[in-house]
Amino acid sequence: MLEFVEEGANAYLLKETSPDELEEAIQQVMSKGTYMNENLSGAFFNSLQKNESQKALSTELSSREVEVLQLICEEKTNAEIAEMLFLSSRRVENHRRHLLEKTDSRNTAGSVKYAIQKNLI
Repeated sequence: MLEFVEEGANAYLLKETSPDELEEAIQQVMSKGTYMNENLSGAFFNSLQKNESQKALSTELSSREVEVLQLICEEKTNAEIAEMLFLSSRRVENHRRHLLEKTDSRNTAGSVKYAIQKNLI
């Protein structure tokens, strides 16, 4: 249900919706912009809370990502990081990419800023 709202849905109805409820939903969308069935609103908010907690978990850095980030802050190159952590350069590139995504950074400087703000260095 949450994905429909994220895509721009203004109402969500079940197949079993009565004609009266359908009419009410149309009127509410026209007047208020949205409609939510009372029975579905609890499920919707539970889904929203679950989605938010999953987002929080997905942004947590792994211990390896923290290590890579700390070495980036020490101005180490991918090759140096790979050698120090016994990884391939390709693996270090993947960690860098994940760090950019998880820290919502556009570049390495953004990742370093994140590390400073979170007291990782």
